[in-house]
Amino acid sequence: MSNFASSGRPVPLSHSLTSDAPGHSTSSTLPCWKCSGLGYTGTSKKRKPCTPCNQTGSLKAKKLRTSPGVKHQWGHLLINITPTRTFSPFDTSYIISQTSPPSSSSLSSLLSSPPPSTQTDTLDLSNYLGSYRLLQQPPGGHRYTTDDLLTAYIASKQNLAQCGEHLDLGCGNGSVLIGYNWLTKNIYKSLGVEARSEGVGLCEGSIIYNGIQKNVKVLRGDFRDHNELLSKVQKMLPSKPIIVTGTPPYFTVDSKNLNDGVTTIIQGGMPTNLSSAPARCEFRGGVECYIDAGFSVLGKGGRVVVCVNWLNRFRVYEECKRLKVYVLEEWEIVGGEGKGGLFGVWVMGREGGECFKRRITVRRGGKWTEEYMEIMREMGIPTVGVKDSYVEEEKKDKDKEKDEGKFT
Repeated sequence: MSNFASSGRPVPLSHSLTSDAPGHSTSSTLPCWKCSGLGYTGTSKKRKPCTPCNQTGSLKAKKLRTSPGVKHQWGHLLINITPTRTFSPFDTSYIISQTSPPSSSSLSSLLSSPPPSTQTDTLDLSNYLGSYRLLQQPPGGHRYTTDDLLTAYIASKQNLAQCGEHLDLGCGNGSVLIGYNWLTKNIYKSLGVEARSEGVGLCEGSIIYNGIQKNVKVLRGDFRDHNELLSKVQKMLPSKPIIVTGTPPYFTVDSKNLNDGVTTIIQGGMPTNLSSAPARCEFRGGVECYIDAGFSVLGKGGRVVVCVNWLNRFRVYEECKRLKVYVLEEWEIVGGEGKGGLFGVWVMGREGGECFKRRITVRRGGKWTEEYMEIMREMGIPTVGVKDSYVEEEKKDKDKEKDEGKFT
């Protein structure tokens, strides 16, 4: 088991599955994430009123937006998810009963249906990669992001001597798990492990909806228990996984007061939404735990692929040094041109070699860059309209420079 490299203290295994976010305050209010409960931002000399909390220093905690029926974002019943609570380290007791989902031919008309007047207690069935759809919380809850997309993309690009099975640690709603399946054409078996019961339910729903349940499975459990993890992986994946992915949370927490029902965030403010808090905060450990668990089950010649915020990249290298493994690729992801790194994706293996480095800029002048749109097109994400507006502006700039003798 990994020595946690940061100053945080994640929730112990004994409490891990007692709730989706053990120690997330049961109070109706939480300290504001922006001002950390002060009611203002900035220095004492240049204070600015905090707008998210309206200077109160607190925000109302948001509960999970679940209901007996998980619904399409426009209100159409999709599946029923009935979790049966147990305290087994790996909980597979999820009863999934499916009604007939909309056919692909009727999907466009279904998505264009006018939304009802209220969206209370509904979940989004969002467009994802190609024809795949993803069940996720409405805006304000936990949703897939750019780091999920790029982690799946980079993992799928590994040119290994032997391609094979895939394990996704802390798979959440299944964005990397299901994205990797689409990118590798539903050829290989993939297993996701997730501690949040809500995440397991959403992930299972997406798997069934996309019709990939033959090759893609999800289990509830805490992967920090390496013996239990290895046992389940051996049962679910006939061969050891060649690719292990993970998108760890970025912000450290302290669970020292967990007996009092409170886990305290160390970096930033605790998210008020119960689905977002464990996705963003290290309730069950950070990148070190993901790397450690990944190598504990990785097959010969395999790769571990993880992302982490750019400021914490040193933690990747420190854990690799501790485990005596190597960083083989480093992808720095820049949110906007002229800015520093936002997050990074690292590819690691047991064999040493020269580290390949690449920098990707996502946006320039408020629009997606051509290099990022090329990745999006490879992932089946439409760029129609966006490409035209950006490329045409770039072409006009070059033509103008050419006319002025500045471009040849």
